Amino acid sequence: METIKNIVYAGFGIANEVKAKAEEKYNSLVEAGKKYDEQDGKHKVTDFFKTIEETTDKYAPKLDELKAKLENLKPDFLKKNEVEVEK
Repeated sequence: METIKNIVYAGFGIANEVKAKAEEKYNSLVEAGKKYDEQDGKHKVTDFFKTIEETTDKYAPKLDELKAKLENLKPDFLKKNEVEVEK
């Protein structure tokens, strides 16, 4: 029984080490990316998210319109059996 406990403890130890090293590597990659983006001067990440927001704002009304049209096309038997889903 002691051997099984040790194996389980070793598994937890490995998981903790991997998690810590992964977090450390992730953080260093994020910092390297930020430095690159600042040095490059183009701010690609900021521009990327700005483009996403602009595109979302541009197409959101059209998407809402399409959702409404689809809702109107839904057969009655489906409307009766709908279940509210958390957003």
